[in-house]
Amino acid sequence: MIELFEPLSQIPNDPLTVKVRDLLHTIDQFLDLLVAVHNTPLGEAYHIMDTLRLMEFLKDMRKEDMFIRYVHQLVGVQLESQNYVEAGLSLQLHADLYPWDTTEKVSALIDPPFPDQTAFERREALFLEMIKLFEDGKSWENALDTYKELAHQYENVVFDYAKLGKCHRAMAKIHEDILNGDMRSPQFFRVAYLGMGFPIGLRDRQFIVQGNHWEKLVQFSDRIQQQHPAAKMVSSGEVDSVEGQFIHITAVGPEHDLMHPVFQRAKIPPNTREFLLQKRPRSFSCSRPLPGNDTGRPSSWWSEKTIYNTAERFPTILRRSEILSISTVTVSPVENAIEAVTAKTRELSLLEKRYADMKSGGDGHNLNPLTTSLTGAVDSSVNGRLGGYRELIDDEGVAIELRNALRMAILDYVFVLKKCLAVHGQLVPNPLRSMHENMMRCMSSLFVD
Repeated sequence: MIELFEPLSQIPNDPLTVKVRDLLHTIDQFLDLLVAVHNTPLGEAYHIMDTLRLMEFLKDMRKEDMFIRYVHQLVGVQLESQNYVEAGLSLQLHADLYPWDTTEKVSALIDPPFPDQTAFERREALFLEMIKLFEDGKSWENALDTYKELAHQYENVVFDYAKLGKCHRAMAKIHEDILNGDMRSPQFFRVAYLGMGFPIGLRDRQFIVQGNHWEKLVQFSDRIQQQHPAAKMVSSGEVDSVEGQFIHITAVGPEHDLMHPVFQRAKIPPNTREFLLQKRPRSFSCSRPLPGNDTGRPSSWWSEKTIYNTAERFPTILRRSEILSISTVTVSPVENAIEAVTAKTRELSLLEKRYADMKSGGDGHNLNPLTTSLTGAVDSSVNGRLGGYRELIDDEGVAIELRNALRMAILDYVFVLKKCLAVHGQLVPNPLRSMHENMMRCMSSLFVD
């Protein structure tokens, strides 16, 4: 019998053979990546994931022209889905190829079209395009950081004060947008892929996935189910069988550091607070109340929080990041109180902004959401818990920073409540005027301190 292949031990290891073997392995790897990019049955997110793997391979192989083409194809895919922030982050992969060097020349490109120019000019052009995408997606932190890098170059490297002035004016406009604009807080979900039926890239792995704005758990779960029609949605992370596909999804939110200085100041606008606390989140959490809590006494509100830490900070190109570690902590009553009061203040602030934009003469139907919310806010039977909050503030066993944070949160709450009542007084029709006056009396008696 003729041996067609030599045993591995008999394959020569001379330099030429080794190089040929490495070349064949590289070609095989490249072809696998190409097939994955052009034949992805699982949807857009996985197509982008496969494209990023191919781009990383091309970058390692120093195939810069091909890498750049795929970057801009990826940008196009993101723009078709109106994922402006992710398109800007993708474009940064191209910008990062060039240093801030005014002497180094880079050759022209056909696809995408770029003229002969310096590395500085190429990087600057890409940065300006990125900024527009970040602004379109209201990713203020990314836009500001990109402007700051440009401003540093204009001020300290090329001394172009005309462009420096434009940068600072643009940054001032962004800060105004943060203060006055509508905060678009993205939704986040923990997704666990369980079972041997998933590809190796997903099997028994967990991710934090960024949902669409205002997307609820039900809509998000339906979207994930469409991507994996053979998978079964389960209500817990425990499954009876390792065979098949199982997906467990829970809603999570960015984890807030209650020791952040923003909690130590009163009358910080909610939009500013939200921006500072949710910049580039990397930790996310969900919580559940512990048994034995007395709902009538805030000083006994203990809960358990599960915290997920991810590999990357959001936003990301893939709108997802793998969970690297999971921890469980017990949340004290004062921490729960701070979060509860802050959430209520945020809700009232949104209502105040919505109705302050109305001119006058709002009818009863239009005022219903504001009236209902204010009625609950000044109801002593509902807000009698504020006495418990004062008990927490006076508890010397609680860290002074947390006690002060709760005090500031209550002051903000009362301040926003007064603004809401003022707006309500301007818009309430005459038949409901007596109800408004009653709310004002309740406000005065409840918050006399």
